[in-house]
Amino acid sequence: MRGILVTQALRLLSVGLDVEHAFDEALLAWRSDVGPNELTSYVDQLESDELARLDTDVTAHCVTLKRSLGSLSSRWMPRTSLRAYQRLAGGNVVLRDVIDLMVGTTTSGEASVALLDVTTSPLGEGAERVMRYHALLQTLRTSTVPLRTSMFSTATGELWSTDVDAELLSRAVDDVLEVLRVMAVSP
Repeated sequence: MRGILVTQALRLLSVGLDVEHAFDEALLAWRSDVGPNELTSYVDQLESDELARLDTDVTAHCVTLKRSLGSLSSRWMPRTSLRAYQRLAGGNVVLRDVIDLMVGTTTSGEASVALLDVTTSPLGEGAERVMRYHALLQTLRTSTVPLRTSMFSTATGELWSTDVDAELLSRAVDDVLEVLRVMAVSP
């Protein structure tokens, strides 16, 4: 739930809204986006102390996000929660991705897009792989290599960022092939 609500807060912040009560505003935005489902029912059934802990946790993460993100100019063309699907091998392999925040344009042949993944966990060894995957899917989807791929942790305030080049994309392809090899031998 924390991750879902922090992502909603990111969406609100990216369009220039001043989020004062992060938990309440993110919860309201999320409910209006998804409608009733199992997770909204789960939140409705939380006891008051559990709800208060979630509120405190989300608020702390959103303070870190807001402080680090600052305001985004509309000239950067921020887009949030971008879903990407790419079919490979005649449709036998489908790669899926969600990019939390993308700024810049994909209409030129030059790299002018930056990708940002926001996590509520500390950054670890898997973060680089996720950053590479985002860059690969964006490149496959648009035929334009992004300028930069980044990951931000609202748990620690840490930001990892790297320029996208041929080596990074090659490593991303290797990552995907390794996952496919593992899946091929798994029952």
